[in-house]
Amino acid sequence: KPLGSSFHAVKQTLLGNQMVFVGSLHRVLVVIRFLVAATTVPSHDHHTSIGGSEHTHPQPQQLLKMGHDLLPHFALSSNYTNLNHGSFGATPRMVLEAQRDWQLHVESNPDHWFRARDAKSLVSAVATVRSRLARYIGASNPDDLVLVDGASGGVNAVLRSLRLPAAASLLLLNTAYPMVKNTAQYVHDYNGWGKPLEVNITIPSSPSDIVQAVESALDSNPSVAVASFSHITSLPAVILPVQ
Repeated sequence: KPLGSSFHAVKQTLLGNQMVFVGSLHRVLVVIRFLVAATTVPSHDHHTSIGGSEHTHPQPQQLLKMGHDLLPHFALSSNYTNLNHGSFGATPRMVLEAQRDWQLHVESNPDHWFRARDAKSLVSAVATVRSRLARYIGASNPDDLVLVDGASGGVNAVLRSLRLPAAASLLLLNTAYPMVKNTAQYVHDYNGWGKPLEVNITIPSSPSDIVQAVESALDSNPSVAVASFSHITSLPAVILPVQ
């Protein structure tokens, strides 16, 4: 159903009254990092023998206060202030440690990892992460989730696979990640979509102002069939009212 004829659905999504996954790939990728860290290498306990050595895997910890208290949990140089968590890293230490444990687990028996279908295989590990992620974002079916290498690949996979009428258009905000805008332009140029509809918002802005801007755009453009929202914008880093 075109979003232009039912803007209330988008409004409910933005205000959190309806759980609709509309493109929070940046956030999801960060969440996946922590979920993988919390998903231990298959074992009956939290200690796994890999290559003859015992490994203790990091366990989920209590939420920490945002800001400087988190610095010890990253490998960032003391003389470097990182303002770019979107393009390159930074990965928490506990995730790096868990990642290394998984690498050792894979290398201990690569054939089994890739070919088997039991609890110590790739298929099982991915299924576990998808199930935990589904609970986190409120998805009823883990099969609706797909792990991707990055936000760019994920957005391209979704938008370029859609088959919409020639008159259909994509709505996005002016705060959208540049790659999302580029992909929207691509599907317009090569897939025959209508021209992307970019909604201008100002930051800072109240949630109601953002919702009103989207409502007005949908009322005026009934051709909108797909909407893309970033839960956390890129520049500047602001959490939008998407639930």
